[in-house]
Amino acid sequence: MRKININAISMFLVNFYIFSLLIFAYDEDTNVILHMIAIILYAFGVLYACYNKEKAFEDTRIYISFFLIIFLSCLSVLWSANPDSAIDATKTVFLLSLLAVSIYNIVNTRKKILNVINAYIFSVYIMFVYYICSYGINNIINLFLTGGRIGDITQINAFGLYSSIAFIICMFKAINTKKYLYYILAIMPLLMAIASGSRKSLLILILSVPLLSVINSKGKILINIIFSILIIYGIYYIFESMGVLENVFVRTFDFFAEKKDTSSNIRIGFLEYGWGKFLDNPLIGYGVEQFQELLYRDTGARSPAHNNYMQILISFGMIGFTIWYSMYYYIIKNIIGRVFKDKLCNLIFIIFVCLLVSDLSTSTLNDKFTYVFLAVGFSLVRVIKSEEDKYQNENF
Repeated sequence: MRKININAISMFLVNFYIFSLLIFAYDEDTNVILHMIAIILYAFGVLYACYNKEKAFEDTRIYISFFLIIFLSCLSVLWSANPDSAIDATKTVFLLSLLAVSIYNIVNTRKKILNVINAYIFSVYIMFVYYICSYGINNIINLFLTGGRIGDITQINAFGLYSSIAFIICMFKAINTKKYLYYILAIMPLLMAIASGSRKSLLILILSVPLLSVINSKGKILINIIFSILIIYGIYYIFESMGVLENVFVRTFDFFAEKKDTSSNIRIGFLEYGWGKFLDNPLIGYGVEQFQELLYRDTGARSPAHNNYMQILISFGMIGFTIWYSMYYYIIKNIIGRVFKDKLCNLIFIIFVCLLVSDLSTSTLNDKFTYVFLAVGFSLVRVIKSEEDKYQNENF
């Protein structure tokens, strides 16, 4: 009888879960399948940690951070505006934290981190195929050319974010492998990110191209900045001449204009409302995911803040805000010194910058891919520290 390879099975489950995230998560019938995959993944995450204790507990920061978030979520039920919704939100935070820790336990090498990134690209392309089948190619082309928005099968802004990150990864691979295939693969996520009509996606695209060029410049920073500007202008000119970008640019600039569109007014109103509530209770907040409950109690409307920074402040106050974003700080702090010499650090750094930008216009506390990327970030930090320790021991 062949020996069961826990390592291979665990990695297969991680990849399969990522494949499933953009397919099964948005339909009640198929969502059950995603939950079943997640439960099996949790079990293998625990099993793998027991099987490989030394590496699993080599860096305990992820365990401490998520334990504190879960603990604070549980406590916040006591002072929440709606205890029932706070309990449901706490369950979600607990399960997603368990997901992150499970992935962290399994993904413990550079090769596995790259495997997860490739799985993400594959899952986004599966999502594109799903959209093409659902909308029909003619309808997609029509929406694209007339300024319509694509992505409402899942969630438009999330669709734009996933497409933007897929574009970044494809461009990163194209630059570093010199393979034209990745330039071709980057076209579809670029088109889908633009077609989503998401201001956040537009901002990420504009930010990511110069970042990719500068970080991969190899000393030719000025030339690459100029080249990036030309690329951005070229893309803008092509799509603007087709009338494709008119809708997203109007919505973006309206946000900063004196006379704003309805969406911009609503989002600014949420921020002003949330800031007032935060100042009334800045330390511990009002309970996990309670922004919408407070808003409903005061105005009769129920909506998230559409800004993760505000959502976290209202949920946990400054204490929870510090804990949550200290995870991002910890990851970025440990990889930022290597971005010019370590390609994997280069890519993860750009992804985390884009995640922080995306948090300006969406709530990600309950976003599954946020936890996947946090797990990957913590895994990379652990790999870096392990490599540094090995280098010091060899040169002692």
